[in-house]
Amino acid sequence: MLSKVEDVESVIKDNSKKSTESTKYIREVASSSEEQLSSIQDITTLIEETALLAGELSGLLKRFKL
Repeated sequence: MLSKVEDVESVIKDNSKKSTESTKYIREVASSSEEQLSSIQDITTLIEETALLAGELSGLLKRFKL
């Protein structure tokens, strides 16, 4: 009987360890996703700023007929 209790305890410990590892992995993936999202937002902002500058440059070129 004691062997079965020890087996159950071993399974519980193993599952707990796997759960902890899974939680750690999920947190790492979430953190990486947040960093990627931040980078995408930065790139999007730069693209928008570049488009505005291109519009201003186009206006200046038309104004001076270059």
